[in-house]
Amino acid sequence: MLCSRGLVLGLVTTLPVADAKAVEQRDLGQFGSWNAYSYQEGGSTVCFTLSRPVKADAAGRSRGEVLAYITHRPAENSLSIPHFVAGYTYKKGSGAKVTVDGKRNFDLFTEGDTAWARDDRSDKELLKAIRGGKTLVLKGTSGRGTSTSDTFSLGGIGKALAAIDKACNVKR
Repeated sequence: MLCSRGLVLGLVTTLPVADAKAVEQRDLGQFGSWNAYSYQEGGSTVCFTLSRPVKADAAGRSRGEVLAYITHRPAENSLSIPHFVAGYTYKKGSGAKVTVDGKRNFDLFTEGDTAWARDDRSDKELLKAIRGGKTLVLKGTSGRGTSTSDTFSLGGIGKALAAIDKACNVKR
């Protein structure tokens, strides 16, 4: 599971930031703090929504772009997968933690600069918390040992998810 999630989702995480010209993305709109997009890959539609933190604490350290994603890859039967890009390489062997509204906690596994839920069941539980929440906090540790805490607004997530559901023909 680790390799397939890392490989499949790692490719998506770079598109809006580093390689937007290589794939023609369709902008589905901005919904509160979330932007929604779709693109074609190998004849199949991939849809995702992303957000940047409203607050990022990293002990004054410089880092790359921090992003929260939820991705649909219907052709691979991979739907509503939340994942997070830290803007640095996570400390080897470390995990990350997500807390929604200060009360729902989720332990994530990390590989490189990305963190995911550990399994399909955890994906579904995390997505349910995100859909019903107001704020999400992502905490992790960089390869240099710096602790980070990034706060995301969940305002607009429901409409952003509806947009990617429609674009990828996903029924809830």
